[in-house]
Amino acid sequence: MEKLFEKLHSFRPLPEFSKRQSLRLRKELPSGLQKAWELAVFEAEANIKPCPYGGEYFTAGGRGGWYDMLFGQDTVACGLLAFNRLYPEIMKNQIRSYVLARLNIGFQCPEGWELENCDRAIALHMNVWQPDSREFCNRYHMSPALNRTGQDVGWLWTAGDLFDLSGDRMDWAWLYGMGTIFFDYFYKPFYDESDGLYFGQASFIDVGWNGYPFALQGLSKQEERNRAVQIKTPSVNALYVRGMDVMAHAAEILEKPQEAAAWRIRANALRKAIRDKLRHPDGTFAYFKYPDGRLENRCEALGAAYCILAEVVTGEDARKALAEETLQFSDAGVSLFYPFYEENPGIYHNRAAWPFASTFYYMAKEKVTAESCLEADARQLANAIVIPKKLNANAQGSLEDYQTGSFLEYVAFREKEPRGTAAQCFTISAFMNLCIRNGWLEGKIPQSRFLKYKEETL
Repeated sequence: MEKLFEKLHSFRPLPEFSKRQSLRLRKELPSGLQKAWELAVFEAEANIKPCPYGGEYFTAGGRGGWYDMLFGQDTVACGLLAFNRLYPEIMKNQIRSYVLARLNIGFQCPEGWELENCDRAIALHMNVWQPDSREFCNRYHMSPALNRTGQDVGWLWTAGDLFDLSGDRMDWAWLYGMGTIFFDYFYKPFYDESDGLYFGQASFIDVGWNGYPFALQGLSKQEERNRAVQIKTPSVNALYVRGMDVMAHAAEILEKPQEAAAWRIRANALRKAIRDKLRHPDGTFAYFKYPDGRLENRCEALGAAYCILAEVVTGEDARKALAEETLQFSDAGVSLFYPFYEENPGIYHNRAAWPFASTFYYMAKEKVTAESCLEADARQLANAIVIPKKLNANAQGSLEDYQTGSFLEYVAFREKEPRGTAAQCFTISAFMNLCIRNGWLEGKIPQSRFLKYKEETL
């Protein structure tokens, strides 16, 4: 383990800073690992900023360099992996702020980002990602409704995990009230009664980008984005399953047994629909299902992991769902999906591994096989720590500020080269999860009932 993180010995020492949490790695662990933990804490806390909706929250990365956007999947993954356990008060504010921002935007989209086939969509006369105008994001602190269809429901899983660890009855009452509104208003338009599944792009894989086959088909950007929304994916439907599980538990706490039973029936019906409609004959989950019913002939790591961790499949079915004969593995991590879209030269979601997604995959594999994935997970996370050769525009400060090293966003799979935003919370939280999951921290940190990565009685 020391050898994996030995490059940190050549990095400049971290500056003194006032830590928000005092947990340390056990003293007997290698010094390189200790340095990696200190770097993770430093960069995580450098990403804490005042939230535009009040209180504080974690920006996506850049040591606070991202403008004040609330990113749904960042909130989901970082909370589940580590921040719920290490920074519960900040995460509580972040989840509440995300929900408030979502209520605020409704189904509004700037022109050119209009959400088709949704009778609640509202097109606004403003642009969003153009370099000279971010009017929508500056106003609402969230990307528009078109981006919400593949990650929005994940907040329920993260909130359920957090409240199971450190919540009270009032937290659960808030969750249940908001969850009811969201299912009735925001999620209902994406439910398809014909197959019992929800529409929506793959979780965190951006619409209109190189992670889909639509990018080189001569479509307009508007058409590309909506093609990505009009598919059905295991990753998103697994998030809906776990959201329903959380709603059932909240109803129990609030002494609503009939409603709790109804949520469980819905969750189990969706589990069955995912198993019946989104699997290849060999038992692996497809990357997605086209509107005409065809399955994309690819598997996706995060979708497999979420389906296993949300107990869509168990036992031998879960082992098959790992797709070990299909996905690719290396020091870069687990391929985000495979085969790659070779006709597309882009590397971001295509031809890449994302450390946080690889960590979720290894968590799922450990749950299925009861075998440790420590070495593989540690190797891919060590590979994601570098001094950036040149600063991403979303990172604050000068190159000198990063001579301490930094956790980068993703890894080009074949080149095994970390790229993207520096101080990326996705990657930081994955490394912290590695430390939590393997008992490296002083003191025991509990699991919640909604994220059991080892089969323990809770």
